[in-house]
Amino acid sequence: MIAQSPQLLNRTTRLHLHGAALVAVFFLFVYSRLVCPFINSLGSQALLLNLSAILLFQILLSDFLFAYFNKPPEKRSIARHSYYLCVASWAMAGLAAMLLHAALYDFPWDSHLKLLSGYWVLGGGILAQWVYVIFEDEMRKEVSAHRYFLERIARRIAEGQFIFTFVPSMAMLLVVMRLRLEGYVEWFVVAEVAYLGLFCVLIAIVVTLKYGKGLKKDVAQMVSMLKKIEEGQLGATLKMSRADELGEVSNGINHMVQGLRLREQIKEAFGRFVDPKVASDFIEKYVKNPEVEMGGKRRRVTILMCDLRDFTPLAESMEPEVLTSLLNGYFSEMVAVIQKNGGIVDKFIGDAIMAVFGVLEESENSPLAAVKAALDMQSRLHAFNAQAAALGRPVLRSGIGIHVGEVVAGYLGSTDRLEFTVIGTPVNMAARIESFAKPPNPPILFSKEVAEAVEPHLPVEYITTASLKGMSQPVDLFSVKNAEAV
Repeated sequence: MIAQSPQLLNRTTRLHLHGAALVAVFFLFVYSRLVCPFINSLGSQALLLNLSAILLFQILLSDFLFAYFNKPPEKRSIARHSYYLCVASWAMAGLAAMLLHAALYDFPWDSHLKLLSGYWVLGGGILAQWVYVIFEDEMRKEVSAHRYFLERIARRIAEGQFIFTFVPSMAMLLVVMRLRLEGYVEWFVVAEVAYLGLFCVLIAIVVTLKYGKGLKKDVAQMVSMLKKIEEGQLGATLKMSRADELGEVSNGINHMVQGLRLREQIKEAFGRFVDPKVASDFIEKYVKNPEVEMGGKRRRVTILMCDLRDFTPLAESMEPEVLTSLLNGYFSEMVAVIQKNGGIVDKFIGDAIMAVFGVLEESENSPLAAVKAALDMQSRLHAFNAQAAALGRPVLRSGIGIHVGEVVAGYLGSTDRLEFTVIGTPVNMAARIESFAKPPNPPILFSKEVAEAVEPHLPVEYITTASLKGMSQPVDLFSVKNAEAV
């Protein structure tokens, strides 16, 4: 359904619409006195009075049509609909003028038809196109006009070209026919003018259609390219070799695509150094405001700390290249699990991973997401170890500590070198809990606050009460039942 259309007639369009009618009055006054001896016999005052009456009729008729038929059909632009109403007003005004003169004066019918042809040819043909352009200019200022069916450029050009070749040719033919009927020229002159006019009109139509076809094709390519850009398809290039403004637009689109492609590549590369969600969030903010807001905001988040056990002696026994390859494979597995469960990797600390849940997006239960991620990490580590053992590589063991609490999340560093991170006691608490996640304790441990959030969804068991370094009070530690068997 089309939304209610805006008012078609404003001060500017009404001025031009009725101004065109005044132009017609002036033209018909001069034209009738020059070409029609019958109408000329009325005298200037009577002729002007008749034309003024038709002018008033047309003004009232136009206002009526634009007031009560102001809603275009579904697939018609506002400007074209207004153009049709304008043509209709000229058509009815011409009929009214002919019938008025026929009722008032006993002139030959060709005299009345001259008046009718003046309204139809000049008004409905030429002046209506003038008003059409005015409405198009006005509709460009209306945001709501974009809701309507788009006007086709090729059709618009072909239509205008036809009217501005056909109407003058018909006018010349009518003049010659009048001269023939009055005995001034022979029929072969009429035939010659008709042939030349028809030939020129046909050539104009062929050339216009050829040009319009190429224009339509080029515009369709541009529209298709813009839709691809909107859908995020940035691999295509607009191929167009036009030496005009559309060529400049196509080059601009290609440059824009290159810029967007570069931005996506930077975003992708940036996402390899920080979490993709952090990279995307930062880029969106930076595009809007290059002045990065330092500091952060308070957020209640869940911190997950994961560290490899006995990794130092293992690293000393391995070549750096082999060690790097082993760590990269391990990190790839763990990062994928963390992101799958809605967390972000805050940083790598040697062989340790710090992940945060609920920092960028509101989460109903970030502790549950973190615990599920920990379970998946242990499961994925077992599969990774099986593959590593087949290659003769050492088996890895990890411990995971989880705590939930309020932190400050934001950008830390200087304006030249930033890092997105979270700071607060919960971070230290998660690190301390992780240090206890080793035999005889299970590999996954979390605080009482996390246990309370997780217990309705997963079986939780109390493990021990530990005195954590830097903490004044002992802390109860919990785990998921049978976590060792995961």
